[in-house]
Amino acid sequence: MKRGMMRIASVVMSVTVAMSTFGLGGTTATAAGLPTTDGHDKYVDKAVFDVIGSDTFGTKPLDNPLFDKTKGSSDITNLQVPVLAYDDTSIGVVWNKPEKYDNVADYKVWVNGELKETARENFKKNSAWTATYMEAFYDYYNTQGKSDVEMVNVDIHSFRATNLKPDTEYTIKVVAIDKDGKELGEAKEIKQKTTKTPEVVNIKDFGAETSEGYTTYDDTINAFVEKNTKAIQSAIDACPEGGKVVVPEGIFVTGALWLKSDMTLEVNGTLWASPNSDHFEIGFLMYPFYTDTRGWGLVNAMSADESAPIKNVRVTGNGTLYGNGWKYGSGSTIDGDGFTSNKGKHTQSGDPTDKTTWGLPRYCGGGNVNVFYQGIQSKDSSYKYLKNTGKYTEAQLQAVLDAKTASEATAAGKAFSGDDLKFAYATRSSLLIMRNCENVYVGDITIENPSNHSVNILDSRKIATTNVKVFSYDGNNGDGLGFGCSMDVICWGNFTDTGDDNLGFGSSVGEGARDCNIQTNSEIWMFDNFVREGHGGLAAGSHTGNGIQDVLFEDTVMNHIDMAFRFKSAPTNGGFGANITMRDCAVADTNQGWVLTTSYGDPNSASSTEWAEIGEFYNFASYNVTVNRVVQNTIQVLADIDPVGAPSKPLHSHHNLYFQDITFGDVGVNGSYKNKAGWETLIGCDNSVFYNVKTVSYNSKAVSAKTDKAWSNLQYCNNLIFQGTTMESLNAYTDKMNAAMSPIVVTDNKITAENVVPSDEGDDEEPDDSSVQYQFVKTWTGADIVAAQNKEDAGLNTYYKKDVNDTSTATESKWTDGGDAVPAELQEEFGTGKAAKAGGVKAMDKDAATQSKGTIPASGCYITYTATQNGKLRVASKTSPKKKFFVVDSDGNVMASKDVAEGQPVDNTVLEFKVKAGKTYYIYANGETGQVYGISFLKAVKVTVGAVSKIYDAPDIVAATTTKDGLTTNGSTWSSKASGGFKKNHPEYNDGFGSVDNIVSTNDLPEVASMGTIPTGGAYIKYDADKDGVINVLHHAKGAKSYYVVDSDGKVAAQYNNELSGDDYNITTAKVEAGKSYYIYSNKGAEIYRITFAPYIIEEQEPEVQLQRESVDISKGIIAKEEHGTASGVYGTVTTLEDTPVLVLSELPTPEEPKTIDGITYTQFIQANTAANAGGEMPADGTATFVFSPKVDCSVTLHSRSTAKVWHFIESPDGANVTARQKDSVNNAFIEEVMTFNLKAGNKYYYYAQGSKPMIYGIYFDKPVDDAQSLITPTDGSTSGGSTGSGGIERKVKLTWTPVTNDTPVFYGVDTYVDGVKVDTIDGITDSTATIGRLSSGVAYTFKVYVSEKGDGANSMSTTGMNKTLVGETTITVDGDKDTGAIEAADTTVGLASAIYTCAHGTWTNVSKQDARVRGYKIYANGNYIKTLYNYQISKYATVDTVTSQVGRLTPGINNKVQIVAFTDAGVEYKYPEATVETLKNYDYKAPVWAADAKLTAEVTGNDVVLTWPAATDDTKVGGYRVYVDGVPVYADENTKAFNPVNGTKTTTDTTYTLTGLDLTKSHTITVQAGDTWWKAEEGMGSYDKMAGFNWTVKGLSVQVGEGSDDFMYGDLNDDGEVNILDAVLIKKVCAQMDVQYNKKAADVKVDGKIDSTDAVLLVKYCAKMDIVLGQK
Repeated sequence: MKRGMMRIASVVMSVTVAMSTFGLGGTTATAAGLPTTDGHDKYVDKAVFDVIGSDTFGTKPLDNPLFDKTKGSSDITNLQVPVLAYDDTSIGVVWNKPEKYDNVADYKVWVNGELKETARENFKKNSAWTATYMEAFYDYYNTQGKSDVEMVNVDIHSFRATNLKPDTEYTIKVVAIDKDGKELGEAKEIKQKTTKTPEVVNIKDFGAETSEGYTTYDDTINAFVEKNTKAIQSAIDACPEGGKVVVPEGIFVTGALWLKSDMTLEVNGTLWASPNSDHFEIGFLMYPFYTDTRGWGLVNAMSADESAPIKNVRVTGNGTLYGNGWKYGSGSTIDGDGFTSNKGKHTQSGDPTDKTTWGLPRYCGGGNVNVFYQGIQSKDSSYKYLKNTGKYTEAQLQAVLDAKTASEATAAGKAFSGDDLKFAYATRSSLLIMRNCENVYVGDITIENPSNHSVNILDSRKIATTNVKVFSYDGNNGDGLGFGCSMDVICWGNFTDTGDDNLGFGSSVGEGARDCNIQTNSEIWMFDNFVREGHGGLAAGSHTGNGIQDVLFEDTVMNHIDMAFRFKSAPTNGGFGANITMRDCAVADTNQGWVLTTSYGDPNSASSTEWAEIGEFYNFASYNVTVNRVVQNTIQVLADIDPVGAPSKPLHSHHNLYFQDITFGDVGVNGSYKNKAGWETLIGCDNSVFYNVKTVSYNSKAVSAKTDKAWSNLQYCNNLIFQGTTMESLNAYTDKMNAAMSPIVVTDNKITAENVVPSDEGDDEEPDDSSVQYQFVKTWTGADIVAAQNKEDAGLNTYYKKDVNDTSTATESKWTDGGDAVPAELQEEFGTGKAAKAGGVKAMDKDAATQSKGTIPASGCYITYTATQNGKLRVASKTSPKKKFFVVDSDGNVMASKDVAEGQPVDNTVLEFKVKAGKTYYIYANGETGQVYGISFLKAVKVTVGAVSKIYDAPDIVAATTTKDGLTTNGSTWSSKASGGFKKNHPEYNDGFGSVDNIVSTNDLPEVASMGTIPTGGAYIKYDADKDGVINVLHHAKGAKSYYVVDSDGKVAAQYNNELSGDDYNITTAKVEAGKSYYIYSNKGAEIYRITFAPYIIEEQEPEVQLQRESVDISKGIIAKEEHGTASGVYGTVTTLEDTPVLVLSELPTPEEPKTIDGITYTQFIQANTAANAGGEMPADGTATFVFSPKVDCSVTLHSRSTAKVWHFIESPDGANVTARQKDSVNNAFIEEVMTFNLKAGNKYYYYAQGSKPMIYGIYFDKPVDDAQSLITPTDGSTSGGSTGSGGIERKVKLTWTPVTNDTPVFYGVDTYVDGVKVDTIDGITDSTATIGRLSSGVAYTFKVYVSEKGDGANSMSTTGMNKTLVGETTITVDGDKDTGAIEAADTTVGLASAIYTCAHGTWTNVSKQDARVRGYKIYANGNYIKTLYNYQISKYATVDTVTSQVGRLTPGINNKVQIVAFTDAGVEYKYPEATVETLKNYDYKAPVWAADAKLTAEVTGNDVVLTWPAATDDTKVGGYRVYVDGVPVYADENTKAFNPVNGTKTTTDTTYTLTGLDLTKSHTITVQAGDTWWKAEEGMGSYDKMAGFNWTVKGLSVQVGEGSDDFMYGDLNDDGEVNILDAVLIKKVCAQMDVQYNKKAADVKVDGKIDSTDAVLLVKYCAKMDIVLGQK
């Protein structure tokens, strides 16, 4: 193009550049929000997804399958040229296959009317690796018959026309054909013009040289690599717009390279990554808020300038980008010397037989320790990180550097902390990185042996990749083609053989994804690819934070993939995956076919992020896929939930999933279940349909293990449909499938709610107190029960009464031992005799006419038990269909019952319920002659955990290869090392657990049938219990690591699952019984700091004291310090600090009449002589002060005479709680006062009048009351421990509903709501009644009751459900005035640690354990409400001492103030002491900006050009400016490091710069770019590169100087390289004679030597895309 500029001589010239202003958004308290699916439907089949996405999907069978390839049009659609899929000699096209494609065999293609080869033939030439591996696959599995299923034959719907002429338009026409070549449908065509022949820039012309591929380096090699890097980068920098940089054949060793807009990089040789990691900038952050830092890639294209992405970049050629990451090998074994290619050595089934041409390399597997003997460049970067921490000795560093074997690396690695190893490993570089790019094409090249990922295309738009070959298997994290946070992607014809996920995408993680406004990952079309090895074939996540959506994945072949269709998210990553179609694929030899999981954890993740909500996967369609040889799972849908066993896990599901025409063969290669106890596992799967999803054969190992079953594991699912041939799956569990499709029918929606009287709370059903256990005392057999007729036997009486007054001993109709024989399952407890059988008269109410039915009987046959101790009673009885059985207490409460429906079998189960000393319990049948097999009483004993008596530190565990004090360590790889600062960094585990100095670990696993079973070998620890008690295991868990404690009966005694995406530390506690063994192990290599044992201490539980109102005898006054109490002595004592004598009313100086208060008449009072002159603090001895010392929680009521002074009632020792009363201020009269205070056992309370002397008529103790006077709260708004005040008692509501009749067993759940918000949830209730506690008086509650069928009991979950259905709901207001009682909270603390940018790890005292009314915690940061954490969201909230949770939405770089507030449903709050934490200073990811009117000015004086410009602005700070002349950098001096988009090199920090020596007879374009700096970019690690990047503008400010030339573009008045509306506006200003700068030659678009309105009209028409040619006369 011709460009010119008007001549400028010694004048000032300026140019205006419009820029947007950007800042770091949302890093305080409000995130930008989760994107929706709106507008993302490019690849969504609307007709299909309208059905799948409906609310009723899965509630009934479909009328027809949703997909039908036998119907519809035979026309192809969407014929297109993907972005930049053309150059000067070729054009690539792709298209969607027809709606009806069952008979499509191929496609005819015409180019400018000339018939070319078919699409399949063309594919063999232009995607040769993919085509060859597809052919070998089908030959092996179909032709040779190695598959039990006929593999789906994928369609090829792409074509590349080659050998074309430059700058020429071509018409390409396509039509589908059948196997006979017959055309199907109407042909479609598209026009596309090839580019002009580009200007070629050969890197050799700039000094690049070939060499061997270096795997080590010294000073000479370093100098050579740096020279080569500079030469290649210079070639890239010199490439003109639209030009092509060529890497010719040969090996070119280089460091990081940086591409720019409007260029092609054609690699025909090999770009070989330097083995020296210093040649790669350490500053790549996967996301701006990440806390780990990685190396930039071998080839990079990035822009931090949001107004100017890198555009129009092609990376192509027949050569290779070689990462030099790992040695050749297999797994942990190095092949040969590790540097000689092993290509073709590790061929697998279905690979091409020609190993020479098509053989693949294989690399070592890696790991953060193995890297030191398996790595090359990856080893170098890890080593340098460790070295530059400055923590380790030269000897320690040299040991890892010299490691040659696994044992040497492992031994050397023990010197380093786990965190340092993890962060060191994270620094590894990827190969091709693109960020903020638009219009990207990557084609034909080979990507091989990256240290980390292969291709990362991030935050970009309009991307095409084809015929890319990725060879990274089995290098750790060696992902293939990744498109993170990118949109509009077409990916076809590629071949990937990877060490991780093959074709993947993600959308960032956590709240940071929204803070940074990262775009959603969408509009992705992948087809005609071949993927081999690696973890995931199609892999979405685990980075799901901003949504992955609108994906079409089709016509792809996969062989030897761990997981063919892999969708993963961690519990805190957030986001979703939605509107995804997978169809027409063939899969062989996979561990798992489909995986949708939210329990993923990345063991290599070195970054911490702020948590978001849990993600979900929904609106998925899978169609026409064959899968042969499945090792573990065919389909695994796993929502990480356990509502019964772990209600703290957030409830969610994967839903609206559709599978059609999926066939599995050779299933169960693993033999025994490895993942979730079923080949098909659905956990948390809702509204989903499985249509023609069929297993046709099982592997011989599954047959041998008797696991050859389909659909064996269904848990927590709702609205499932199994349709078509799905039910015909070989050995399908059709009963489970039918049950899953049969919703529970609820016929009675009534829920009855009644308040539970607080004083009787111990009688009602409530959660078990873990400190109380029950011991058998006595069992009455049937014969014993008969013998107890009308006589007492240890509290048991057996009655027959004709009527209420009957006292006869007649023999007729009495109880006999003629009942049924005791069932076998009850004989161990109740003997082998017969049941006690009631006489002929039923239990009757007092009216002698009504059969007792949940009431207290007065006559007939019944049994009573009067409890002398607290405990439990177990009643074994027979209940027939349509009959009932009841146990009722002496207050008329139904304690237990049975109700056997018609058609159900006889119920011989045992009723178990709590009994309370002093109460009587009535036992009887209703509607039949009662039969009782036996009754047992178990006394309640208090069990507390004693002091730790055994401690096993890490060295002890390693040494216990033979049993040591009950502990045995199995396995040979356990090793111990220093805990690496654990004691300092995690002080919360030192208190009560000792000082932790070491950690023991193993990489081996236990040998188990499945996790949660007894190991038979491998790595585990066994503890043989000699006493009852608890063992505590303090361990470290990374990612998805779990720990198990399994007893010798095979039951899981304790289990811990890390629900976090990163590291976690936890104490797993298991109860142990003497005589049993306990096996401790992990599913991913155990890391244990310490194991302790503490024995139980058992105390007899005293019967609960029944408190009644009692008075204190003060009739004779009180002598100082002399203790007075009530007659029973139950309550404690009262004394005074001064003698307090009696004063008689009638004997006062002014005699008074007797006083009556609350019905009690007084003739005297007591009063001391010396007023206490305290004002709320502790009073002195010898003053008129009453002192109360309660032994039990109680209340004290004072009948007193008022004074004109303030009265105080304070709690020892700090006087924090104060209440006040004073004289009536209206009429100045004395007031007879009645004041009641709740007292806490063990505390001491002082009562006095400030400046006066209390006058007391009477003192009364009683149980705590609701209307007690509250103690005044401290000034900071918190309340300290003491009296719970008004209403400060936990309240309960008893719910009752009609049992639901169902074909399979059911259980129930209750959700509790306050003002429409769910505040609690309980699941796994087996009875049709439940008592809900932790309520507050005066609050309205809504209870929703649900019923679930019992699901499969696999996966170590105690109880699982299916088909959860609402029974009904009810609302009730708890009796009493609204609770205002202060929260009991003693010794509360808040800790904040491990702070990053916007969050920290919080721990605080669990006051829910102290006060049962506490519902949860509100979290505030810097005065802003952040979130509410309810009890049910906290694991083991009722028993743990400390709550642990991330505290998010903090502000970066400040000392954040965090407030934790405990609250009750009534609105009572307790504010914890405020805590502070300093977060990391802000992260930065945006380039600086200039104001919209910013101008670069150039003043020419002689040969000097003085540049000036306004300062740019930045959300951190501007670090400097770069100056370019005609695209060539201007360096401050000759030693300045070369510019690149991420380093901090600059020309100047000033806003002026003088250029000298320019040839001003020529035109020059001068550009200034601004760069920022931020704290992390400025921090280094010794001599290592900076640990974060700098951000530079791309567009910048420009100006032209010099005489000018004929190089201009007509219409481009502002000389920005484009003709657009800005030029049209500018020419109008010229015509209006406004003072503007412009290119005069460019403005004369009609070429007549004048610039007038006709030029303006032509230019406006041109911008309006009218048929106008500029620059013609």
